[in-house]
Amino acid sequence: MSPCSEAHVETTIAKRPVRQRGSLRLAQRRAVQNWLSLRGWRPMAFQRQVWTAMLSQKNGLLHASTGAGKTLAVWLGALQLLAERHSDGMAITPDPGLQVLWLTPMRALASDTVRALQEPLASLAPNWTVAARTGDTPSGERSAQTRRLPTALVTTPESATLLLSHADAAKRLGTVRIVIVDEWHELLGNKRGVQVQLALARLRAWQPDLLVWGLSATLGNLPQALQTLIGPDQEGQLVRGNTTKPLRIDTLLPARLERFPWAGHLGLSMLPQVVAEIEGSGSTLVFTNTRAQSELWYQAILQARPAVVRDMRQEDPRASPSCRPTVWSSSKRPPHVPPSRPDRSRTGSLHRNRSTCWCNIW
Repeated sequence: MSPCSEAHVETTIAKRPVRQRGSLRLAQRRAVQNWLSLRGWRPMAFQRQVWTAMLSQKNGLLHASTGAGKTLAVWLGALQLLAERHSDGMAITPDPGLQVLWLTPMRALASDTVRALQEPLASLAPNWTVAARTGDTPSGERSAQTRRLPTALVTTPESATLLLSHADAAKRLGTVRIVIVDEWHELLGNKRGVQVQLALARLRAWQPDLLVWGLSATLGNLPQALQTLIGPDQEGQLVRGNTTKPLRIDTLLPARLERFPWAGHLGLSMLPQVVAEIEGSGSTLVFTNTRAQSELWYQAILQARPAVVRDMRQEDPRASPSCRPTVWSSSKRPPHVPPSRPDRSRTGSLHRNRSTCWCNIW
């Protein structure tokens, strides 16, 4: 979008009557709620708080437990805000340029984040595109992004820093309206967090009304974390997603303890019990201590339950209705979970809640 057309959009929005803007926001909120209802979900109180804050042009930090729906909270809020900026409905103007920059600390989460962000676009913003740019992005896709960036880009602090170093960075990144910093606790207090702060400072120089939101589940000093993210001269809102969810902890033990291989074992002797828990759960997350263990358990589960191979060949691993185990090392975080699913603590050996089961392989 050219500077002239952008100025026209801003002027149009500024002159829009308050009553008309109120009815537009109501229509946008209904569109979002209808999309959630079709999936059997309903927005939580903290998600509504985030939407209200974003529509009021407030920066913020959302602190909620893993799997509570943080991603949808800020993403649906961004869609509502940008729909108001660019159009009179949720079908946002084609090719508005890069609007949302989503920063994630781990490349492993980028592709899953892209899938989560793409879900509501067909209904709420069909003209939008979402893509990832990390060290794993193929050169062909990078070249295509050089010609035209997507509407929302999921990237890491390092890749964002490289983008900002390009000669045409002001032209290509000056259209960014919203920056989402995922897993802020992973970046806060180290040099990668400083990279994020420097990137935000440069983006704000090009776009003074830049909106910044952080996401986290494990922060202690929330006010300080918020202020560090948005800057000392900025005002922000802290949103806490306090949810009370039941938790049941079980322990899986071998049938004969005296034959348990204590020395150097990887837990594979417990494969039958773990597979049985997978079969009895809607979905399962298996946590291990190391990357090597996760690879071994992945192969072992595939051999014990061949049907998993069919499920994992799906283009979207969440699309298959059958139960699927997902194996993660302890250094990784679980993938996106819809907001209707409850949170599970990592404490203990086995965590079960409704249809989801978490297993820790010690």
